[in-house]
Amino acid sequence: MSERQVAALLLNRPQNLSIITTCNAVTYNCQDIYRDESDASRWSGLGSDPEEECGWCGGVALVGGRSGIFTSIPVTDQGGVWRHAIHLTQETRTTITQGNFEITQLIGWDEKRRLLYVIGTSGWPPPPVCLTCPGRMIEATSEPSTEEPEYDNSTSSVPAWPTSTVLPHVADENDSLPTACLYNRVIFSKNFSYYVQECLGPEPPAIFLCTSAGSRRAVLWDGAPLRQKFAALASPQAKVFRVEVQAQRSARVRLLLPPGLRDTDDLPLPLVLHLSSAPGSQLVTEQWAPRWGWYLAAARNFVVAEIDARGSGGQV
Repeated sequence: MSERQVAALLLNRPQNLSIITTCNAVTYNCQDIYRDESDASRWSGLGSDPEEECGWCGGVALVGGRSGIFTSIPVTDQGGVWRHAIHLTQETRTTITQGNFEITQLIGWDEKRRLLYVIGTSGWPPPPVCLTCPGRMIEATSEPSTEEPEYDNSTSSVPAWPTSTVLPHVADENDSLPTACLYNRVIFSKNFSYYVQECLGPEPPAIFLCTSAGSRRAVLWDGAPLRQKFAALASPQAKVFRVEVQAQRSARVRLLLPPGLRDTDDLPLPLVLHLSSAPGSQLVTEQWAPRWGWYLAAARNFVVAEIDARGSGGQV
């Protein structure tokens, strides 16, 4: 937070209690400013979990500075529980976003411009988008939860932003750039003037350098070698849908089917059921990830069912 003050997020082993505490770096005096204790219906957990595939560049659980701390917490809204961004001080708690979507990552807090950068879900399927970045803002749909004008929830609207689609370019038959970026990793420069956009799905990855205003300045990697390699391979068919498992609760399902399999085919095929046991994790995303299930469906004629059920993250 500053040279004399630090913030820490504590989570117990059963993952049913989270605490945010601030400590004076000189006197070592600490004070709890927020607690989240859950029941059996959900996992506790403030902020986003670090990416296992990229520990140094993923989102963080806490961001902030002298003006306070930003994190994300579970909020009950519109018939469900959604993870939203909040601003915390010793005395106040201000909700920054609201609605039936989730904040999946906190990217950074630009204290000079007073802008919070995050990635979140929007719609179904849920592509990560930036919710509080510079650009055209849509009018907020509801009143802010407090009277602090600096943090009103107009930032919960979704601006036109290149993390939801690739910046416009003229495509031709030789263009190897992806036509849509629905799963992204964003890494900002220290002063928030530039960011690196890693377009990670649904097509093979590409990497761009952009200004904070959304203008693409350079293609750092177009992904052509990987794209050409996989273009010569058979890919599984993917079908994504929802299945109601109980009242007001549904599971996201993605079926990976063998290439060429038709709906009218009556064939006995082996089925592999893939569920993730990590709290708040997701299997059914737009990330391009040719994992073991991809191989089984494409090369071994298996049907692979990936399921995000109760306890999964990014619920919409």
